[in-house]
Amino acid sequence: LFYCLSFIGLLIMRYTKRNIKRPFKVWTPVPMVMICSTLFLITVPLVFMSVERWYILLGLILVLTGTPLYLLLIYYKYRPAVFTRISSMIIGVSNTIFYTSSFKNTEDMTIEYSYQ
Repeated sequence: LFYCLSFIGLLIMRYTKRNIKRPFKVWTPVPMVMICSTLFLITVPLVFMSVERWYILLGLILVLTGTPLYLLLIYYKYRPAVFTRISSMIIGVSNTIFYTSSFKNTEDMTIEYSYQ
């Protein structure tokens, strides 16, 4: 799915941003073939497999839930306090378990988000 979206993005940017310098160029039929093959690999198991279909659909749903979360948290920069507390707790616990931090306690940590 992500390969398909990457190749779709490549084609879109090829025609919407023509004047940008690119480090490499891809022949146009290559992304088109890759999009078709990726869509084939996604749809064939959904059509021809009965038991595994639910696992594939569950995986697709799980992957696609990332899109609204990305838009909400990253694009619109929505930062509720509960997310900051949960993030601090997870960082504190993982630092304690893996002994990876020089902080004495979790109150010393400040989480800074820098997005461009």
